[in-house]
Amino acid sequence: MIKNSALIVFGIIMILAACSSEDKSFNDNENRREKERIDVTKDVNMISITGNGLGLFSETEDQLKEGKVVFKQTEEIEVILKAIKDASAHSGPMTDEGENFQLVLSYKDDTTDIILLWLYPDRNSGRIQRENYTGPMYLLSKKDVQIIVNLIDKKVSQ
Repeated sequence: MIKNSALIVFGIIMILAACSSEDKSFNDNENRREKERIDVTKDVNMISITGNGLGLFSETEDQLKEGKVVFKQTEEIEVILKAIKDASAHSGPMTDEGENFQLVLSYKDDTTDIILLWLYPDRNSGRIQRENYTGPMYLLSKKDVQIIVNLIDKKVSQ
């Protein structure tokens, strides 16, 4: 009887230990995902957004002559960098459709980084990823999507 009780207690302890380690790894993954960001550690002096979808943002132009918008003002750059910084990591399924824009970050030391941008103003959604398609996808907040769309639209209208 004591032997059976000891086995039952041992089994319960093993089950509880297994459950607590799963919870810990789940929490560790969640914490790691929250901390993952696309870091921009250098000083950015210009951001250009290129792509073939810029015409969608301008209601005043029938056809866009140039598929590139350049941001040089500090305020505009800071808004875009904040959107990149605030994007949240996403590990779920995504469409395999290619990006419709590229963000080119030009730094003061004459180097550049490219961030791929999927921007869908009609769905109020957007996401970003490093140029080489590796690493996590990051989802832009709805607010940041609208801010970026408004910045692009304002530049295209000028």
